[in-house]
Amino acid sequence: PTVIYDEIDSGVSGKAASRIGEVLRQSAEGHQILCITHTAQIAALADAICYPEKITNERTYTEIHPLDENGRVEALARLISGDHVTELSLANAREMLGRNAEK
Repeated sequence: PTVIYDEIDSGVSGKAASRIGEVLRQSAEGHQILCITHTAQIAALADAICYPEKITNERTYTEIHPLDENGRVEALARLISGDHVTELSLANAREMLGRNAEK
């Protein structure tokens, strides 16, 4: 079964976001979980991260791009620091991914 969560992290951060991420990770053991999130703590726990791109020509449509390891680091760094990605936010993203890979 597939379960879709849209902005499950609305209004939470820090420890609560980490706990939500852990519950989602546990749920993914028996389900396919698709989660739209703006919280690095939740995204870092995902098996895969995809980047949605809105494209507008005569029509508007969305493309979904699966991210490789470097793309995952960049995406998490943007969640952490916004448009101004720094070496510190990149290091933080790598640390989050490394810590979660150990689990």
